[in-house]
Amino acid sequence: MTQRRFNLTFPIAISTNNLSRSLSEEELKAITELELKANIANRISTNHYVLKHPSLLHLKNFILNEVNEYMNQIDTPENPLEPYITQSWVNYTNLNEEHHRHRHSNSYLSGVFYIKANREKDSITFFREFTNAVKIYTKTPNPVNTETTRFPVGTGDIIIFPSYLEHMVENKGDNSERISLAFNTFLKGKLGFDDYLTELIL
Repeated sequence: MTQRRFNLTFPIAISTNNLSRSLSEEELKAITELELKANIANRISTNHYVLKHPSLLHLKNFILNEVNEYMNQIDTPENPLEPYITQSWVNYTNLNEEHHRHRHSNSYLSGVFYIKANREKDSITFFREFTNAVKIYTKTPNPVNTETTRFPVGTGDIIIFPSYLEHMVENKGDNSERISLAFNTFLKGKLGFDDYLTELIL
């Protein structure tokens, strides 16, 4: 008798890392002096291109390096491709606020860098793209049977994920302020091949 095996297939990769340094006074000033407006259930910067600020160049380069690592290790493109940041904005979430469930359109990879967060209290929740036709309530959640995955997040953390993946921030039940910088990306280069009739020059 052969040994039983369970094989995972079609997994979705979510990348996590940490900046490993504190933001400088100039970086914090560029972020904390942004004008804010009301979002659905929290606040968002009116500037949607925050990472174009000269004082945030080092942070932008760190983020781009993380995006490149994801692309090269997970998607392993055959053609040379260069990811770039399209839009970037800052979210403020306080007591009894949340960030609604959503996904990011017109984007390749999206991500969040946490300017201020408490890993013991703050998190981001992701949702599966589909659910099984037969609903079995499991007593032991695992990466195959769960419909949601929650990642604790803290100051300096960065999390990168496919832009189509739905996510949200649950209602914040403590008085600590959560500040995050979100971003979208796209690609420069060539997708597909002429002979396959899939070529797209970006």
